[in-house]
Amino acid sequence: MAFAGKSEFYPPRARRALKGRLRWYRLRALCRLEDVEACLSRTPFQLALGMLFPPYAFCAVRSSRWRAALLILYPLLALIFLACLGLFVGNIAFGLMLSIHAGACQYLWEMREPAADFRERLLRSTFLLVAISLFIYWPARELVTRRLFFPMVVENRVLVMSPLLRRDSIKQGDWMAYRLPKRESGPHEAVVIVRSGLDVQRVLALPGDRIEFGPRGYRVNGRPFAREEGMPNSGELIVPNDDWFVWPNLSSTLHGKVPAENIASMLFELSLVPQSAYRGRVFHRWFWREQMEK
Repeated sequence: MAFAGKSEFYPPRARRALKGRLRWYRLRALCRLEDVEACLSRTPFQLALGMLFPPYAFCAVRSSRWRAALLILYPLLALIFLACLGLFVGNIAFGLMLSIHAGACQYLWEMREPAADFRERLLRSTFLLVAISLFIYWPARELVTRRLFFPMVVENRVLVMSPLLRRDSIKQGDWMAYRLPKRESGPHEAVVIVRSGLDVQRVLALPGDRIEFGPRGYRVNGRPFAREEGMPNSGELIVPNDDWFVWPNLSSTLHGKVPAENIASMLFELSLVPQSAYRGRVFHRWFWREQMEK
């Protein structure tokens, strides 16, 4: 029986697929991919992958219900941690994330290499918990709370701010964090000392604004505002181009007799904040929390 060279039982695409497979086998042999796959399938690599990527460790759980629960619970805890940043609930959520992740890695390890006894299992659990805490969760927490979203306690409230928000985005009425330098003024027997640190205040006036002080309040470019405690009763000020005007609300401790004029003079010095001291702007709203009154 003769064939015409083409057959419906062996279409041309099958020949192309066969050639593709041959090229793939040659590439695997050239790159020694079998050795690479054998290395990737070893327990240390699998464990490291589970430590760096939590869903991989969760997928090792045999029970589909527990696997689905972990894949849903972990992102939910991460969301609670961000929403309650700086609060006790957020710290609890962070601890649960760490515990769940370490437990899943322990399960992955036990599946591939079962522990000989309880002592070995306890040592493994301790090692995983310490390693994941020090090398993964602690650096990640520092990145989130120091570089991205910085929580700060102000007047018994936790405010979340971001150092990534540019300083030129500051508007009148915004709350910002800035570096407060250490200052001293007045004679030795009545010296006023301000400790250095971070402070959060509302921006009352922007660079170039004209401020007029009065006994009942102050005006910014002619717009009246209620008087803050300790403000001058008279006078005016034009905010320099590289400064913001705030009015510090600092807690004070008096030792001896300090004239009120000395304290008022120090507050007036601190009211001009250079833009170089800027550390971040407070979000008006953080998830459902209204952070500060506008």
